Amino acid sequence: MGVERLFFLGFLLIAACCHSFADPIKIGSVKTSLYKNDPHRLFVLADFGSQFGSEFAEAFQGEFSSISKDCSLEIDVSLRSALDLDENVHKTKMRVFAPDTIMLINRHGGQVDRLGNQISMIYYVKLIEEKSGNVTWEAIVNFPRDSINISLGQRGKTLAIELANDMKNSQILHSCKAGNLKP
Repeated sequence: MGVERLFFLGFLLIAACCHSFADPIKIGSVKTSLYKNDPHRLFVLADFGSQFGSEFAEAFQGEFSSISKDCSLEIDVSLRSALDLDENVHKTKMRVFAPDTIMLINRHGGQVDRLGNQISMIYYVKLIEEKSGNVTWEAIVNFPRDSINISLGQRGKTLAIELANDMKNSQILHSCKAGNLKP
């Protein structure tokens, strides 16, 4: 095998490896200075849209639930779908759970490539203290889809980890173990 061919194959291998690394998620958040409490019962209502599918949403739900247990936080996640005919399903589920804090995650735009494939989403996330109705923390999340070499399930887990890290850094989750989680 010639040196040129080995160089070319090495280049392809490096390019493939580099392309499979995930682009960073960018989160801009702000916490109200009046909020000093830790949530104890968190109800998450997420509207991820259908672009990334159920694998993404279910992986997010599983990972965020796991992280919450480490933070002594009881959690219930309800996934909103464009096919939901009865919006009261989520309200009833929330009322039965009786949260002290509500997290809403909504699609707020995104970017498609020239073929119409979703390549990024923007999510608007807000934390609401149930008792007062005040928004205590807000975030805009620029979330890239990334390489097809990374499963949508892994990307859902990454979003859960990055949101939890930002909440910890914003002093929302005081009871969590110190340090950031790794996606």
